[in-house]
Amino acid sequence: MTHHPRNPADGSPALAAVTASRVRACDALPPSDSTGQTELARLGALVRTLRTGRGLSARDLARRAVVARSTVQRLEHGTLRPRKSLLLMVANAIDPDECKEILGQLVTAAGSAMATDTPGWERRRRRQMELGWMSGEVPLPAAIDRSIRLHRQADEAWRRAMELTDQYFATGDHALMEESSRLLKLSRRLSDEAGAPVTLIAGGRRIVFGLGVS
Repeated sequence: MTHHPRNPADGSPALAAVTASRVRACDALPPSDSTGQTELARLGALVRTLRTGRGLSARDLARRAVVARSTVQRLEHGTLRPRKSLLLMVANAIDPDECKEILGQLVTAAGSAMATDTPGWERRRRRQMELGWMSGEVPLPAAIDRSIRLHRQADEAWRRAMELTDQYFATGDHALMEESSRLLKLSRRLSDEAGAPVTLIAGGRRIVFGLGVS
């Protein structure tokens, strides 16, 4: 299973880059024709409905989409003409498990009012999303998120078991070995429940969860 990364926010350069990307990001203003205004109003209403239906505030959606809150506000007010790459980030932020379906709804609602995407914008948005995955701000699909969490728990149980084994050899305390055996069994169970290793790739970084345990 391969996906893009999600690591805890740790003040890394990646997280700083995400914040900077929010400040620099911008989209075209809406067209002046009434048709475009109607489509943008319809899109804004849909974004607001989908957002509130999942209990997300505008600030929550902005954080999960790695955009400024003003971008979400302008989008919902129909005063921003979005590119498809932005709508993809919004769709994933609303619900990563239904991203494809939500993106289809948003694109349909926007119609001809969408701004034209370019390879440069697509790369920029992809990089923003990857950095968001790395910082933990951008959500992953539930199955992948669960697998990573279980692999991490399995790794932690295994590491603790190894520490207790070392302590046993130093002290001869059999209780330490019993606890180590329990943790090794727990590690194997969690690893089996997590399934195949998960490989996360973004910006040249490659992180594998689920190797070297049990």
